[in-house]
Amino acid sequence: MSLQGPARGPRVAAAVVLVFALVTWTGVWFSSAGNGAVSSMQPPFALAVTGVALPIMIGLWLRKQWAYWLGLIAAGWQFVSHALFLVVSMATQRPLGVLDWSFEMVLAVFLVVLLLPATRRGCAPSPNPAE
Repeated sequence: MSLQGPARGPRVAAAVVLVFALVTWTGVWFSSAGNGAVSSMQPPFALAVTGVALPIMIGLWLRKQWAYWLGLIAAGWQFVSHALFLVVSMATQRPLGVLDWSFEMVLAVFLVVLLLPATRRGCAPSPNPAE
């Protein structure tokens, strides 16, 4: 199985979703380790992210159109939500950690990869049902 043609975009997006989930769980681990690391990630949040990310990741890997749209909606909502959290945190002078910024950056990368024409074409229904 090669990453040529229409499979490349959706599979790269699926890999970014995996990185996103790993960044989230890393934030949970650092915040619960008691090592003084600053992170806003908590286990219920990470479980919710994983519950949404896992089907999106699998669907994108399989190049399903529903995964493209669900990923676009979920990532767009989370990007705006987390950006507002960052703005409020900076306005109230709450300390922000590297993982808080990494979370937003991975979301931005995912949205960019998802919005690439190759990714959308890769998730579009095939005109030939035999494919």
